[in-house]
Amino acid sequence: LHLRVGGHARARRSGQRVYPQCTEVCAPNSCTQKHSMDLPWVLRPLWGGAMPDQLSILNIGCRDFGPDDPLSGFLGAGVALHGLCVEKDASMLARARRRLEGHEVQTLEVALTPHNAQQLLRNHKMAQVDI
Repeated sequence: LHLRVGGHARARRSGQRVYPQCTEVCAPNSCTQKHSMDLPWVLRPLWGGAMPDQLSILNIGCRDFGPDDPLSGFLGAGVALHGLCVEKDASMLARARRRLEGHEVQTLEVALTPHNAQQLLRNHKMAQVDI
């Protein structure tokens, strides 16, 4: 199966990426997983097979922290999140706040730029983050 999928991806490959995009592995109209990523599953081997009790996160452009956000998989995984969620769209950030209830994640409505990034991270004590 892996050889068949890999061959199909090579045949559809475009650009210089190392890994194939979902649409290069399957047809775009039949690819059901193109907007999802199970980050807890991907990172579990780095943690010795067990999820950590808590994670410090920095999510720049968190939008609504919905299912298409790679970090959203931690919401239902029994991990206590703390850190910072930055989003410039107030309505999206309001949804993110609701999804992050029960976690110690600060939400900040601002557009992050090269001119304000360093001060913003200092002000919110984001010197060390897990993800």
